[in-house]
Amino acid sequence: MAKVTSFHQKIYLSVFIPAILLCKSPLNNQCDPFSEENRNITTIILRSLLGATKTVCNSTQTSGTIKLAAPTSFNCPSDVVPFVNGSSLDLKTITDGTGLAFAVSPELPSGLILDASVGNITGAYSGFRSSVKTYTISASNSLGSASCSFTPKFMGKPPIKTNISACWDQSGTADPTCTSPAGQDGSLKLGTAIDFTGPILVGSDTITKDNVTGLIWTSCNIGQSGANCLTGSAGTYDFATAQSLCSSLDASNSGVGYANLKGWRVPERDEYTSTIDYNTTNPAIFTTYFPQTVSFNYKTNTIPPTSPGNSWYPTFIEGTYGAGAFSDGHYLRCVTNVSFNATKTFIDNQNGTIADLNTSLVWQKCTVGYSNVTNCTGGTATPSNWLTAINTCNSLTLAGKTWRLPNNRELLSLIDLYRTPSPAVLDPTSFPNTMGNPYWTSSTLPSGPTQAWYVGFGLGDTGFALKSTNTNYTRCVSSF
Repeated sequence: MAKVTSFHQKIYLSVFIPAILLCKSPLNNQCDPFSEENRNITTIILRSLLGATKTVCNSTQTSGTIKLAAPTSFNCPSDVVPFVNGSSLDLKTITDGTGLAFAVSPELPSGLILDASVGNITGAYSGFRSSVKTYTISASNSLGSASCSFTPKFMGKPPIKTNISACWDQSGTADPTCTSPAGQDGSLKLGTAIDFTGPILVGSDTITKDNVTGLIWTSCNIGQSGANCLTGSAGTYDFATAQSLCSSLDASNSGVGYANLKGWRVPERDEYTSTIDYNTTNPAIFTTYFPQTVSFNYKTNTIPPTSPGNSWYPTFIEGTYGAGAFSDGHYLRCVTNVSFNATKTFIDNQNGTIADLNTSLVWQKCTVGYSNVTNCTGGTATPSNWLTAINTCNSLTLAGKTWRLPNNRELLSLIDLYRTPSPAVLDPTSFPNTMGNPYWTSSTLPSGPTQAWYVGFGLGDTGFALKSTNTNYTRCVSSF
């Protein structure tokens, strides 16, 4: 409601105020109620007439019914311990200020919000990969401001499940109980479940959405089209032509883009990983979502650092990887919607274990056989057959955790295809003295159950070997 001044009040003020001003005491020491000035009746009357109802004392101010206080201390939430993917969070800031407005920069990941009135961060992070970024939280009111920075470590999801659902013993005999040995991939079935949508027709274009990774694929091989990819024929393309064909999809539909999307490109090798179905062969892919896949090689954009004229390819016979010349003709799908990020995010727990924030897995730092678990020296890295490898991990008690032999997709997640120079070893600080040789996985080859998958840390290749007679190295894994 507006303040109304009557005619008589105006006359009173016009006469009375000049008289007061001639003899008023200075408006000093306003914050001291016992000062001489504040005991002066003239000062009191003058303040009342002039509407001096707000007084700033020691960085406080009354605004309406809220007593404001400038923030002199401000602490961000703790960022020491990583945050588990999908867990409900309530991260609190601590400050002595009141009546504050809070803000954060840069923007928080999807699923997390900052309460602008109290400064708490709530929600859940559910991205496929980890998110590690420094954020600045600020708090301010009319009396002042403060800020703090923190670097929360939001963990990613475990690798996609291999889809292997049965067990076989070392000789290849079916093991319905999955106890000979325990800890097989077909028994544990660990990982993130696939979640594809497609094929989806957008006009005459056909796409498949990977709801886990966020990638959007051409459902059909380049050269084919239609809801079931039965129109046309799949072509094979060299490296340069593959690049051109994928990027040209941006110009489709009069420049709107294939399926009304832009940013089409040749996939990286790691991106193909989520499409492989290790429970089947010829083709080893989830065919419901990727119809008419050919049991052969597909082009990727991933170039081995020591072989700049070659690129990696997945082979959809069993799901292996190889590398070939740029000039080799390979089949092609294109991908969009997510920028590729090859960054590895390892944390040394200082107890012989390494946490991988991207996958929410915890790894044995040293290859089995080394006696010094902090720097992987002493003793000798020891190769063994598959049964010994799986039992060794089952009995490991390192750091009080429950260990197992990793499945094929878990072990593949450690490979760094962009390291220079090769071999494709892991971060040598996190995983010192890794052997440039194959390491066993717990995943049996369903089409040849006398064999199990391995991952090679020399080049980054994959394959399978006889469980009983071949010897490979071992590194165990646990969940965070």
